[in-house]
Parts: sequence; C-alpha cells; structure tokens
Amino acid sequence: MNNRLPSIKSLQVFLITAKQLNLTRAAERLNITQGAVSRQIQMLEDLLGVQLFYRKARGLKLTAQGEKFIPHAEDIVTRLRKAVVGMSSQSEIIKLNAPSCITSWILPNLMKFQENYPEVKVELTSTVTHFVTPDFDVFDATIVYGKVPKSSYLEANLLFEEQLSPVCIPGLLETEDPKKLDDKIDQFTWLHANAEQTDWKAWLTHRGYKGSLSKRNQNFPTLDHAMNAALQGFGIVIGDIKLAERDIKAKRLLRLYDDTVSSGMSYFFVHPKNGQHPLLARLLAQLLSE
Repeated sequence: MNNRLPSIKSLQVFLITAKQLNLTRAAERLNITQGAVSRQIQMLEDLLGVQLFYRKARGLKLTAQGEKFIPHAEDIVTRLRKAVVGMSSQSEIIKLNAPSCITSWILPNLMKFQENYPEVKVELTSTVTHFVTPDFDVFDATIVYGKVPKSSYLEANLLFEEQLSPVCIPGLLETEDPKKLDDKIDQFTWLHANAEQTDWKAWLTHRGYKGSLSKRNQNFPTLDHAMNAALQGFGIVIGDIKLAERDIKAKRLLRLYDDTVSSGMSYFFVHPKNGQHPLLARLLAQLLSE
C-alpha cells in the first residue's frame, strides 16, 4: 500500500489544468513552465497509479479517474485554505470580485457592512466583463451575472433578477408625456449595453412595438457605460431598475414606463461550498437585506 501523499502544489496544478485542459494556459495561470506542469501531473499520476488526462493534439481531456478525483482535490485544497485563513489575520479581509455595472448598488451595501463590522475589510475588485468566471484562488466570493451557476462545488445565492425598463434624464423629454412615448420613442438616441442590442430588442418585443427603429444608436461595452451616458443626457437606455433605483429616487433619472421586462438573467453571490471564508455569511446577509 502506498502511504505517500500528494503535495498541495501538485493538487493545485491538477485543478488548474483540469479547468484549462491546456498545458500552456495552465502554465500561464500558475506562472510556471509548461514542462513543470507536465512533471507535476505525471508525478501525481504515478503516485495515484491512475491516468488523470488523455493527451490529445489539441489539448487535454479528463479521464473518468480524473473527473472522479476533482472533488477530492478541491476539498483538500479548500479545507487547507480555510484553516490557513482561520489562523491568519487575513481572516478579517474578504476579497470580493464583481462586474463593474453593479458598483452603484454594491458600494452603499459595503458602507453599511463596514459600519456594522468595522474590523472587517472588504477588498472589492471590479471587472468590466459582465460574465465573470469565478476564481477562488484569488477571491473569497464572486458576484456572477447570468444564469444560476450549476456546480456541485459552488454555492450560489440569488441577489436579484434583472428587470429592464427605459430611463433617461428628466430634461431629455422636455414636455413629452412619458406615458405616451411609444409613438415618438424612435426620435431619441437609443443607448445599448452591448453590440447585439439585446436589451432594447427585449423591451420592444415586450411592448409589442410596431414603430420604426431609432436611426440614432450608440453601443457601449457594458451597462454601466450606457447608464453613465444616459446620466449625461446622451439618450435613452434600457436600464436595470434595481441598479438605477438610487438615481431614480434622486430624480437624476426618469423612469419612462411603469412596467418592466425580465432579461432572464440574474446576479448571484457565489462562493465555494467547502472552505468558505468565515465572514461571508455576514456579508451575504447585508447584500440580501437590500
């Protein structure tokens, strides 16, 4: 019987490689050479006595044994990380990643959290990418936009569903009645949060709009860019009502219709099931209280 145990380094290399399924990308992620990745995988396979990957011309593919070993390796690494965090002063720091479009919503919540737990520091890292890929080697939790993440290794808590409706600055409409805009809405500049213009398309379908499309359109890479343009009076944006709530209450933005359309997307607070940061439950409770 082999009493040797794999090193944490070999388990980390295995998990990153299993995620990337490419030696070059795994090496870049781990900041080591491709040869070092291959050696770690080979050493782990020799120790376990099984083949973890099929080597193919275009990359790697997990074997049945490799698939089976993933949850065991994740459990070991996350448990060790939890133990280290629990023994370290860093346990008072929560590292959170989130798409930049929710900054206006999350910052007030973080301020309230800081008031209730002044000894805890939340390090927020924003990304302009809406569809964030969770990276729990760097972050304790991630706010993810999209469909509910399906993984037996992750816990996903729904923060709120995306509900869309047109908004703009009050002065843009002048004396127009916002309740009778369908016949004139094409006269304004439409602001889009992506090149596919999916938000406006969803809204027009929802309203059964039969008019012509606007001749003035401006695309932006993210929702927060489009919302900022709307705040500058550039045009009308299909905004998430939850994210625009503070600007609407402060009368910086005007909501043009009472109804909304669901995009089918939501925002989730995601973290590992095993080895989670001991203070995440408090932060989640604050975000859900909003």
